Amino acid sequence: MTTFAKNLRVLLHNNDLTQKKFADSIHVTLTTVSGWLNRDVHPSCSSLSDICHNYGVSMKDLISEDEGLYARLHTPQPASPALPVVGGDGSVSPLMNYNFIAVTNPQDGITSNVALPTIIRVNHPHGYFVVVPDNSMNRVLPRSSFAFIDPTKHPENGSVALLSIDGNPPKLRRYFRGANTIVLAPDSDSGSYTDSLFSSDEEERVHILGTLVWFQCAQEMA
Repeated sequence: MTTFAKNLRVLLHNNDLTQKKFADSIHVTLTTVSGWLNRDVHPSCSSLSDICHNYGVSMKDLISEDEGLYARLHTPQPASPALPVVGGDGSVSPLMNYNFIAVTNPQDGITSNVALPTIIRVNHPHGYFVVVPDNSMNRVLPRSSFAFIDPTKHPENGSVALLSIDGNPPKLRRYFRGANTIVLAPDSDSGSYTDSLFSSDEEERVHILGTLVWFQCAQEMA
């Protein structure tokens, strides 16, 4: 596999792009993209320029072996400066008009901050933290951990999503969509949490606020 093919695969993954959507976006055929990815075909200078322009990357990102997208993805990244948390009082209450909001815990007057890996921050620039308020997802998200949510990413089946039902306070649940139903499922070792089911006619009751892309346990911040 060529260096360009490796870098291009990372670009497609980071932008949630199919080969067809990517091909359409830079006005080439699907066969052309397949050749770049699978048959050691190299892109023209014009195509490279279009990719850089459309996706905000540099030539080095696409063609460099040592400093391209693939190399950076597989190289340990330093943590970025700490980011403030939405819902520092333990509630899941994102403020959707802001990227990062410092919320002081009214009980102790302390503002929570979490160090976010650089690669996560770069790939999800509109993300924000929420605090997990209960044990409804404790098999994957311990209570009081910090969940980083991307509001631009729609959940796939089985993804952990932040959702609001009927305008009520948001909650974290696994999201499953069938042909005629939506299931919001807790992932807990407690039997006190149950699935929520909605028919296709009730879909408007479920407001998706974003998808979990990373989390940090509070205990690991000590």
